[in-house]
Amino acid sequence: MAADPIARLRDGTEVAAWLFKAKPEVWDVIGAIKAKLADPAAPGITSWEMAASYRVDLVSPGQPCVLWVTGGRKSPATGVWGVGEIATPPWPDSFREDGRQRFEVGLDLELVAEPVRLIELAGDERFSRAEIIRAPRVSSPVALTAAEFEAIEDAWPGGLPGN
Repeated sequence: MAADPIARLRDGTEVAAWLFKAKPEVWDVIGAIKAKLADPAAPGITSWEMAASYRVDLVSPGQPCVLWVTGGRKSPATGVWGVGEIATPPWPDSFREDGRQRFEVGLDLELVAEPVRLIELAGDERFSRAEIIRAPRVSSPVALTAAEFEAIEDAWPGGLPGN
């Protein structure tokens, strides 16, 4: 578990880790995860897109992060599919065709074949008020408090990498 906050949001919330949202209706992220797990030579998930916001400036290499797949409370796929850390500083995404400013950040993730499911995490009072639950449409990066990250850590198969 993170001992000290890695960042502080404008509202004073202390951040222990970042959550990056994956939308399976936009990209087959679960297929990519399963392909990587089946074949270590397959392309991995090594970077992620972020919305332009003040939070981009709070993201730094070495900070803990998780990969969250969306799908709603009833979807068995919704939950944490990867944990790891930020690998690079954010950089502007120069490939956007819609004109909206976005950023990319490098990630170093350990992926799993079965997620720590939303249904399990939502039942943990440490996670039940997480930003991803209160505001599911919030853009990446999403903040996780120390208690929320600890709930993920406790539910992660075999414990988090590096612990």
